Amino acid sequence: MISQTDLINYSKIYKIDQYTVLREYLQIIFLNSLYKKKESSGVVFKGGTAIRLIYESPRFSEDLDFNTTLKMSLLRSVLGDSLTDARKVFPKLSLKELNTTQGFSAKLFLENEISPMPLTVKLDFSMREKTIEKFKSTIATELPASNYSLIIVMTQSEILAEKLRTIFQRKKGRDIYDIWYLLNKKVIVDSKLLDEKFKLIDRSFDITDVIKYIASFDKSILEKDLTKYLPLDQRHLPKNLPELINDKLRSLYKI
Repeated sequence: MISQTDLINYSKIYKIDQYTVLREYLQIIFLNSLYKKKESSGVVFKGGTAIRLIYESPRFSEDLDFNTTLKMSLLRSVLGDSLTDARKVFPKLSLKELNTTQGFSAKLFLENEISPMPLTVKLDFSMREKTIEKFKSTIATELPASNYSLIIVMTQSEILAEKLRTIFQRKKGRDIYDIWYLLNKKVIVDSKLLDEKFKLIDRSFDITDVIKYIASFDKSILEKDLTKYLPLDQRHLPKNLPELINDKLRSLYKI
């Protein structure tokens, strides 16, 4: 278990609150426990927390998102075993399955000393979406966790394609930030991946539509959604993100 002293120190290093540091520590411990299991070869880590923990984004994240080919019964068994293993570090950790119309969702609950309410991490498993590109990596972190498990993770290009699609499904500042971060890293915008991702929402990828949609984001909502996930030295960015992203997209597509 991470000590209170470590939480304070890493809060200063990361320029973020202690609660967020503890949540990330829990995410890392649970991921390492999950990917100890050989059955987890059918589980692919993706989304904002993958961008943070594998691809080293400054943006912190709440949930753990996956694609999976596992049957529901096997997935429940793997999660149960992972919970047992993670309890070696967090004895008070519990997991509750959530009602959902698609895929499988659950939530981790951790009683802690820095908040009167349990710290929570939602787990979302998509059984509909197929992973196209993946590889294995360990987690990049300075936190005092043993990162020995090989995490099966979606590639940056595929995550970027999913994020560009996701903005048409929900309006979240965190998705806008992740798109900016990946574009800023010069991650390839792959047209084949985009075509596959956009098929799932019954539309075609159109760069003009994407640029218009990004420009329509309310800057006050971007700031409200993003601020708590960003270190102090990044909190000036949200209101500028739509323009920064669209400048990059126009340059890439020579518009």
